[in-house]
Amino acid sequence: MRGNLYILLQVIVLASGKTTIHLGGLFVMSGEHLFWAGSVYPGALLALEDINNRDDILPDYYLEMVANDTKGDAGRAIHSLIEMALTPPTKIMLIGGAQGEESIALAETSKWWNMIQVIPATATPVLSNRQRFPLSFRTRMSLLMFTEVRLAILRHFEWQRVGIIYTNDQSILTTVRTLTQALLEANVTLVASEQFSSTVAPSYQMAKLKESGARIIIALAFTYIDVRLLFCEAYKLDMIGPKYVYIAQGHSDYLYWMEEDPRVTCSAEEVTTALQGLLMIGDMMYRPDGKATISGMVSEVVCPTCTREVTSHNTFARRAMPSAYPSIYSSRVAHGKPSSTLLLL
Repeated sequence: MRGNLYILLQVIVLASGKTTIHLGGLFVMSGEHLFWAGSVYPGALLALEDINNRDDILPDYYLEMVANDTKGDAGRAIHSLIEMALTPPTKIMLIGGAQGEESIALAETSKWWNMIQVIPATATPVLSNRQRFPLSFRTRMSLLMFTEVRLAILRHFEWQRVGIIYTNDQSILTTVRTLTQALLEANVTLVASEQFSSTVAPSYQMAKLKESGARIIIALAFTYIDVRLLFCEAYKLDMIGPKYVYIAQGHSDYLYWMEEDPRVTCSAEEVTTALQGLLMIGDMMYRPDGKATISGMVSEVVCPTCTREVTSHNTFARRAMPSAYPSIYSSRVAHGKPSSTLLLL
C-alpha cells in the first residue's frame, strides 16, 4: 500500500549471532565535485566502523553498506539507485547524495520504494518540503537558515539599504525569494536585485548595482568560479574598499579565490584585493562547546580521526565529513528508536 511506510527487509545472520542489515550509499568518489564532497564517503565508512565496533549501538546488528560512485551527477545517481533497489540484498536506507540536483533527483525517486533517504551534504532549500519529500532527511542545515544571520548583521550595523546579486541556480533562487520577503518585513530597502548566469562574468549586473548606489551587497553565488567572476568585476568597476561591504557565504580556510582560471580575467592578487573587508558567513560543522552529541562523542575526539581518514589535499573538503558521520548514525536512530527521533535530523 502506497499510503503506508513499510520495508521488506532481507536479513543475513552472521556466525557471531548478529543480523546484517544493508544500507545503500551513493557518494562522490571521483569527478569535478570531489574537491568539496570527497570526504563524505570516508566519513560514512568511519561511522560504519565505529557503530559496528561498539556494543551499545545496535548490539544485535551488523551494518553493511553497498556504495557506488555518482560523480555528483543526477543521471548516474538514479541509475545506481534503481540498480540498488532491484538487486538483493534489500537496502533499508539510502545515504546520499551530495550535489543539489543529484540529491533532489534521488529524493524524488527513492520515495517510490518507500526508502528512507538521509542526505549528508546538500543544503538546497528545495529538500525542506516535507510534503514533497516525506522520507528524505538531511544532516546539513538548509541555506534558508542563513536568512536570519544576514538580517542580524544588517540590524547590528544599522544598514537600511542593500543590493543583492545572485546566480540562477534553483537553490539560490529559493533563497533570494525568502531573503527578499524577509528584507521587506524588516523594513530594509532593496535598492537592486541582479541575477547572472553561472560561470559567466556579471559585468552588466555589477554595473547596474553600482548605478543603483548599493554599498551593502549580499552576494549569493553557487560555485567558487562564480565568486571569482563576481569579485573580478567588482575590482574592475572599483566597487571595492571601505565604501563597499559584501556579505557572502562560504569558508575562508580553502583559498579558492587564489586559483587561476581562464574564465576569470583578473589575477588572483586582484581578486584578493576585491575581497578585503568581505563579511563571510558559513555553517559550523563541529560542535564547539565540547559537549557530547547524540552519538556520545565530542568533536575534539572525532575531528583528528576525520583529518587522518580524509586524504583530500585541502581542508575545505574535510568540512563535509562531520555531516556524513551522523548520516550513518541515523540508521541506528531509525532502527532502534521511534521515528519521531529521526525528524530531529
